[in-house]
Amino acid sequence: MGGTICVCDRKPDQVAKAVLWLPWFITSRFIHSIQLAEERLGTPPTTVEVLTQMNKTYPLVPIHNITIATAVVMSIIREDMVFMDDISYRMSLKRHEGFTNFSEKFRKHFGTQYMIDKQGAIMAAQQCKTVNLASLLDMLKSKDERLLAENQWIFEGQSRFLDLEPVSSKIAFLSFPRSGNSLMRKVLE
Repeated sequence: MGGTICVCDRKPDQVAKAVLWLPWFITSRFIHSIQLAEERLGTPPTTVEVLTQMNKTYPLVPIHNITIATAVVMSIIREDMVFMDDISYRMSLKRHEGFTNFSEKFRKHFGTQYMIDKQGAIMAAQQCKTVNLASLLDMLKSKDERLLAENQWIFEGQSRFLDLEPVSSKIAFLSFPRSGNSLMRKVLE
């Protein structure tokens, strides 16, 4: 799954791929609409402004609501085809001050300790400290304070990811930018 946005050559430092199957006739028109909207506005556009531009310029492209447009934007962003501001609100085909592509933003936040797998999920790289879910649950259920003291590193500093041991119950968290995903992640962690 992923990488289905008609990209044949990716840079070796690109960390992710699109998670949607997008034919090039949609992708190319969306990218052109980003360019046209930025030229018209004189500033990098938002997803709504790009969608408005695309519906005006290419009325036959079957993307007419913000939910689908946001999904297209997320795939274009993950392919490093655009630069985005720090909160992924505005996008541009040109690099502006404070704008980065997805790979740069990912590496700035996670360094080389994490990577993105083929399904688009973030996972720990080999050199990263990880947490075993069974051990974590045993520690949290225990009344032995020594276990908490020994595992205090889990709760300090950076966020932690689970090791690759199989998990009996899986829960996924997926959201769109600016919808409270940072807050929700911190609550879940």
